[in-house]
Amino acid sequence: MGGWMIRNTEYPEHMRGPKSKWNGKFVDERAAKAAATRMSKKRNEKWEAVYWEPKMVTKTNLLTGEEFQISEDTPLCCDPSSETYWSS
Repeated sequence: MGGWMIRNTEYPEHMRGPKSKWNGKFVDERAAKAAATRMSKKRNEKWEAVYWEPKMVTKTNLLTGEEFQISEDTPLCCDPSSETYWSS
C-alpha cells in the first residue's frame, strides 16, 4: 500500500508523487531519487526520496457493524464508517 514519494526537506508535509501516475507513487526508489534531483534543481530547494507508508486505523462499518482497517487519510466519501459513503 505504501510507495515511493518525494518531499521537501525544509517542509516535510510537502510530499509529491508523479503527475503522470493515477496512484500518486513512483515505480521504484530510482525514479523517486531522479525526480527529487530534478525538483531540487528546478525549484532551488532540497527534495528527497522517501518510502511512505500510510497510517492504518480500525473503524466499524456503519451498515454491517464489522470492523475493518482503512488508511487514515481516506476521504469520507470512500469510508464505509461514514454516512456520506452510504448516502451517495
